[in-house]
Amino acid sequence: MDLMIVGAGPGGSFTALEAVRKEFNVTLIDKKSARYGPIVCGELLPSKDLLANYLPSRINDLLAYTLDVVLSRDVIINRIKRLNVILGDVSIGSFPFDSLVIDKGAMIRHVIDAAEQGGAKVLFSTTVTGCVVDDPYVKCSVKGRDGESFMVADKAVGADAYPSTLSELAGASEMGPRDLIVATSQRAAGRFDDEEAMIIMDPRLAPGGYAWIFPRGDGTHNTGIGVRGDAAWGGGASVLDLHRRFIDKFGLRPLQRAVLSKTIPVGGLVRARGGAYLVGDAVGSVIPTNGAGINPAMITGKLVVDSMIQGIDYYSLLYSVFGSFMKRMVDYRKLADPILYDYEAVKRLLKFPKPLLRTALRDAVMGSSKASTSLMLGILSPLINSLVASQRKH
Repeated sequence: MDLMIVGAGPGGSFTALEAVRKEFNVTLIDKKSARYGPIVCGELLPSKDLLANYLPSRINDLLAYTLDVVLSRDVIINRIKRLNVILGDVSIGSFPFDSLVIDKGAMIRHVIDAAEQGGAKVLFSTTVTGCVVDDPYVKCSVKGRDGESFMVADKAVGADAYPSTLSELAGASEMGPRDLIVATSQRAAGRFDDEEAMIIMDPRLAPGGYAWIFPRGDGTHNTGIGVRGDAAWGGGASVLDLHRRFIDKFGLRPLQRAVLSKTIPVGGLVRARGGAYLVGDAVGSVIPTNGAGINPAMITGKLVVDSMIQGIDYYSLLYSVFGSFMKRMVDYRKLADPILYDYEAVKRLLKFPKPLLRTALRDAVMGSSKASTSLMLGILSPLINSLVASQRKH
């Protein structure tokens, strides 16, 4: 086969679809038994128009392309018009936020079905346990319903989250706990505006990250928290306890007993080489300032296929498209880190004018690459550092 793809989430399924459209022989493998779930995600997608004024034009064009391919009416659950940002216990106001809450599982199923109809071989309940380079091919051991076997492909794609089964084969750099987020997900009922999403930055609930409430339009909501790895594994309150604390504080009523969770990279792109192609979370394409991963994953999948068509190195193409943007987002995230970990610092931050805070957080959430954003955050940076230093003295 030309291409073996490990992981059938947004990145893997989109890679498969793009590849079969270019007439590659593709096998798509996933360890899940269901096509496709369970889902650990806020399921919020920006509209094309929302980010057009914030993203670099090349990334924006790729974003629009992926949305055009995957969005259909039946996967759209609700349209969001505003985003309300809460710092600690205080709302700093809302701003326009044209976006969609989607059925991510249905969207992925549609993409997998389209890839399969285009000729891809799709294997669920199948686990890739390891891969090696058997020059000029990649050879992987696979365990499925029929037992263990080997599969050989010209190229292999790791799209199975972070870290990938193929990370070692790709020589991928590793991230430390501070560059990882443990995210929870739970459907819940509550009394909130169906047209307004909420994010809550409160270190008492989500140290190093934020909590979210994304309305589904029927009185139910996608809810969860993101807790930075060093806080999640540092011996304090467990992530599950923090999630329950968040649910209780906002008067939410869980509609499912289980609280799902997964680990997400927020440290920017990993460094890797061509032993295997890593896409989506596996390559660190999650936006560090907001945790968005669906569209970046699909974009990286398109870049894999583009590199194969053009006969160029995938990672060189990836870094040329995403490199400087992701570095800027990591810098913005690091600027906010002292606030995200310290509730007293949050209270001091609220002494700044709310319009300034709202604009800064809006641009960070949007992943803004505008020069005005860099200027504004450059001015805020020493003020935040001074605020944190003052807090430490007390």
